[in-house]
Amino acid sequence: MALSSPGIGSGLDVNAIVNQLVALERRPIQQLQAQASGLQTRISAYARVRADLAGLQDAASRLLDPGLWGTRSFNTSNNNTVSGSATATALTGSFAVQVARLAQTQGTVTGARAVDTPVGVAGTLEIRTGTWSGNSFAGGAPVAVAVQAGDTLSTLASRINNTANAGVSALVVRSGGQEQLLLRGSNTGAAAGFEVRARDAGGAAVTDGTSALGSFNHFHSGTALVGMSRTQDALDAQFSIDGIALNSPTNTVRDPVPGVTLNLQATTTASLPGSAATAVQVSVQANHTVVREAIETFRTAFNRISATLAELTRVDPGGRNNGALQGDATAIGLQNMLRQMVGSPGGPTGAALGRLSDMGLQLQRDGSLSSNATRLDAALQNPAALRSLLADTAGTDNAGGVARRLRDFAMAANGIQGAVSGRNTALQASAERKQDRIEQMEERLVRTRANLLAQYSRLDNSLGAINGLGSFVSQQLAQWNRNTG
Repeated sequence: MALSSPGIGSGLDVNAIVNQLVALERRPIQQLQAQASGLQTRISAYARVRADLAGLQDAASRLLDPGLWGTRSFNTSNNNTVSGSATATALTGSFAVQVARLAQTQGTVTGARAVDTPVGVAGTLEIRTGTWSGNSFAGGAPVAVAVQAGDTLSTLASRINNTANAGVSALVVRSGGQEQLLLRGSNTGAAAGFEVRARDAGGAAVTDGTSALGSFNHFHSGTALVGMSRTQDALDAQFSIDGIALNSPTNTVRDPVPGVTLNLQATTTASLPGSAATAVQVSVQANHTVVREAIETFRTAFNRISATLAELTRVDPGGRNNGALQGDATAIGLQNMLRQMVGSPGGPTGAALGRLSDMGLQLQRDGSLSSNATRLDAALQNPAALRSLLADTAGTDNAGGVARRLRDFAMAANGIQGAVSGRNTALQASAERKQDRIEQMEERLVRTRANLLAQYSRLDNSLGAINGLGSFVSQQLAQWNRNTG
C-alpha cells in the first residue's frame, strides 16, 4: 500500500493550509460556544435564585404555622424537683407545686441462699398484679411461671423476665457467697402491686413461706406476710397544686393543669398541703423565643434572596463585572416585587401593627431588612397583632399578611408555570438548541476538512507530476546542449 504525506510532491505545507481554512470555518462554532457558555452561566444563576426563593418560602411558611404562635415556655424555680412542659393549649399563668411523695413500685426479696443453689423441686409461681388495701389484695388473673427442680435463682429470674405480662421484673443480688431474688413491679402506682402464690407439681397450693417453693410466696395469710419480704410498697405520687391535693400513679403527670405535664423528681414536704416556702413555683408563658427565632430566620432568608438578585443583576459602568443576569427582565422584576411586598402594609386595615417597620424590620436602600430589637421586643408583647401582620389571610381590605404574600409569591415563582421556572425552561431550551447546532456544525466541519485535504492532496500530486516533468525536460535539454556543443 502506498504511503503519502501531503506537500512532499509540491513543497506546499498542505496541512497548514487546510488547518487555516478549517479555523476560518470554525469561527461560527466558537461564537455559538461562547453564547452557550453564557446561557449556562445564566441557568446556573437561576438555580441560585430558585434555591434562595425556596428558602424564603420555607421561612415564611414557618411564620404561618399556627403551632408557632401557640408555643408555651415552661419554667420552674427548682428543675431538680419539678420539671415539665406545656403545649399550645395551656393557659399562661403560674402556680405552686408541692410533692409529698413520689410514685413507686412494689418490691420483694427472698431470703439468702448459697450462690447457684438449685431450687430442688418443680412447681409453678402464680403472679397477680393489683392493689393492696391493708392486708387484703385485689388483682386480676394470675400469670404462671414454671419452676424446674434444677433452676437456680438466675435461671428463675430469666424465666420470669421472659414471661409476657408477668407485671414484675426479677433481679439476682449477690454478696459474700450468698444471693437473693428481688422482684419489682413493672409499673409505679398503688394499682401496680403484686402477690405471688406457689403451687407444687401437682397443682396444690404451697402455703408456707420457708420451703423450696414456699420461699417464693408473697401473700398475706390474714395474720402475716408469707414468703418474700416486702422492700417497698406500690404507691401513688401525692402532690398539690396551689394547695389542692392530687394523686398520680406515675411521676409523669399529664394535664393536672390542661396542656401542662409535670415531672415529679423529688419531694418538697412531708405532708400536704405543706408550707408555701418549700413549694416549687411553675410558670407557663408565651414562648417569645421561638417566634423571635422564626422572624430572624425569615429576615435572613429574605436578605439572602435580595443579595443574590442584587449581585446577579449588577451593572458595572466599565462593563467588566456585570452580573450574570444583568438586564434580565425576569430577575429585575423579581427584585422589584420582593421589595414592594416587604414595604407594603400587611394584616387588616387599622391594625396595631400595619407594616414590617412597625415590628422592627426596616427595608434598607440595598434591599435588605434590618432589625430593631427594641421594636421587635415590643411587638412580641402583642402576639395577636404580630401574627396578623405576618400571617393574616387575605380579606376584602388587604392582601393578607406579609409573610403569607411572600410565601405565595415564592411558591408561584418557582412553580411549574412560574416566572423563574419559565425563564429557566426557556434558557435550557435555547442552550440545547445551540448545542445541537454546534454538534451539527462540528460534523460538517469534519467533512469539510476531509474534502479540503483530498483537494489539496490532488493538487499536491498534480504539482509533483508537473515538477517531475519539468525536471525531465531540463535534463534532456542539458544533454542535447552537451551533444551539440
